[in-house]
Amino acid sequence: MNRARMGALMGAVLLVCGIAALAEDKKIPEAKPEVGEVRLRTMAPLTYVYVETETTFDKLGDSIGEAMQQLVKSAEEGKYRMTSPFVLAYPGGTAHVTPEKPFKVQIGLKVEVRPRRRGM
Repeated sequence: MNRARMGALMGAVLLVCGIAALAEDKKIPEAKPEVGEVRLRTMAPLTYVYVETETTFDKLGDSIGEAMQQLVKSAEEGKYRMTSPFVLAYPGGTAHVTPEKPFKVQIGLKVEVRPRRRGM
């Protein structure tokens, strides 16, 4: 390599190393939570089916599994058609205040009710 190319290569290496050193010295600012605006939406009436149970956070997965089995069984029996993913609702809203204590949770989803035929 000739001297000009060697010099350019060395300059590029030093530039990259210098930029890397500066980047390491900078402290990354701590991420702050972002909260969006409160929005109000009026929604059409809907039919919601749920199972209410008392559980704890460490057993919540089991409670969801049991409730979903009941909800799916009722749907398979033709009582309704499931139209959304399941939703958890905490009546009273205190589940997170004392997470070590049992709390009530409603496990449910939006459904469409099938009209019954006459004579049934």
